[in-house]
Amino acid sequence: MAQVTPEPYNREEIDERLDKKLNISDQIDAYTKQEDDALLLLKADKSELIDAYTKTEDDALLA
Repeated sequence: MAQVTPEPYNREEIDERLDKKLNISDQIDAYTKQEDDALLLLKADKSELIDAYTKTEDDALLA
């Protein structure tokens, strides 16, 4: 059985391969902290969409 010797990479090939793996920011929808906070506030601020009543108002509506 013949032994196969692996082919060595040169420095430029290694750097190029690593750059391809590390340079994924173009493929990710990344947000800044301010954008994250704004999106979370939009999700969290649902009080305008919900008809909320106090217990007294509920009791009056049910009576």
